[in-house]
Amino acid sequence: MKKYFVWFGCVLLALMLMTACQPKSPTYTKAENGQSIDLVVGQEILVKLEGNPTTGYTWELDTEASSGMEQVGEPDYSADSSATGSGGMFTFRFKAVEAGEHTLHLKYWRTFEPDTPPIETFGLKINISEK
Repeated sequence: MKKYFVWFGCVLLALMLMTACQPKSPTYTKAENGQSIDLVVGQEILVKLEGNPTTGYTWELDTEASSGMEQVGEPDYSADSSATGSGGMFTFRFKAVEAGEHTLHLKYWRTFEPDTPPIETFGLKINISEK
């Protein structure tokens, strides 16, 4: 029985160490809007932007103005509080997929008003290099 616990403890410790050693994805917020960043193909980043979907506005990738990056999954939204109508944070995950000079643009708009320009935008200039 002791051997089982020792073996289980070693496996658990190894898993914890592997998880702790994985690189964290850099995070970009409104403060970095318009900046230039360097990535390598395959690298992932997070973009976190404040918003309030109860107003009808949402952050969305502007696919016509973006290149070289692929959105990973759907954006996550977490409210600041449980109060009705409160704002929160949209979190996007992107992966660099093509070497070269690219752009990443997001827009804060009402998707049901496609002819109305966004009320806010976010952009990064991205230089993606091969591994």
